[in-house]
Formats: sequence, structure tokens, C-alpha cells
Amino acid sequence: MIRVALKLGWRTTRQSGGHAMLVHPDHPEKLLVIPQHRKPLAKGTLSDIMSVLELDDDSLKDLL
Repeated sequence: MIRVALKLGWRTTRQSGGHAMLVHPDHPEKLLVIPQHRKPLAKGTLSDIMSVLELDDDSLKDLL
């Protein structure tokens, strides 16, 4: 998901433990936190990330 966010213009600001924090240059007030654990994202977490990135299932598939 971090690679997808980077393709959409988001930039990593910092990393704390197992989480990466990203912001978008056009919306610096939005903070996107993506877990970097070595296991699949939970369905709700993935849904929340996709909501912040303003993606639907088809758009996500195209970016992967």
C-alpha cells in the first residue's frame, strides 16, 4: 500500500516502529498511517487506507 500511495503523490514523512506516516503535498493536513507488519492488512485497515487515498477496488488493482 505504501507503493500505491507513493504512485499517487504521497510522500513518507517519518516512520515510527512498524508504521509509516505519509502526507500529500496538496493536502498537508491529511496524515496517512500505513502499518508495515509482515502480515496482510486487516480488511477494515485496508478499507480505511483506500478511503483516505480515494480509491475503489478497480483503481487499486490498476495501481498494483
